[in-house]
Amino acid sequence: MDMRMIRRSAIWAGILTLGAGAILAGCGGWIEPGAYKIYKLDVQKGTFSSSCFTNGPSPSTASDTDSWLSSSTWVVTTDTSGNIFLDLGDGTLQGSQTDSGNYVFRGTTVDVDFENDDPTLTKTTTTVDTRIDFTVDGKSIGGTATVATTTACQGQHCPGTNLDCKLTKKFSGTEVDNVELQYGVK
Repeated sequence: MDMRMIRRSAIWAGILTLGAGAILAGCGGWIEPGAYKIYKLDVQKGTFSSSCFTNGPSPSTASDTDSWLSSSTWVVTTDTSGNIFLDLGDGTLQGSQTDSGNYVFRGTTVDVDFENDDPTLTKTTTTVDTRIDFTVDGKSIGGTATVATTTACQGQHCPGTNLDCKLTKKFSGTEVDNVELQYGVK
């Protein structure tokens, strides 16, 4: 897999994760074990760090603007052990409440590829770290979601540069009242 394909795959994985699903917020004692809160969010278009581009953004996209927001519903729950979970619809992150009362959710994916599926040849490791930080203020929620993608290459056929890219999105929203979650049994 070439570096451009790895970069695209990692960036799209991050975009899909950040744009998906549902957040229940409330933990740290304000959500009883087994209970949940639902928030409707408005998510700003993400910004990429300059390190995402070898020679800067493409001239075709460098001057583009977009004021549309994407919408999302996220769910935060707790279990009887006090663990806090952020359900994004297509995946769930585990998190915690910080000393300052904010919430932090994290997940990491590591993908190791070998040239021609041969472990004696070039090895490329792609790591995608997702972090979602938010604050709950009454019925309002706001925060930042970040997806950091890095690659490391060992062997003869490395491209010469490793990817170190960060996508950041800001979001805000409000608690949705009088909603009951229902999951079908498969």
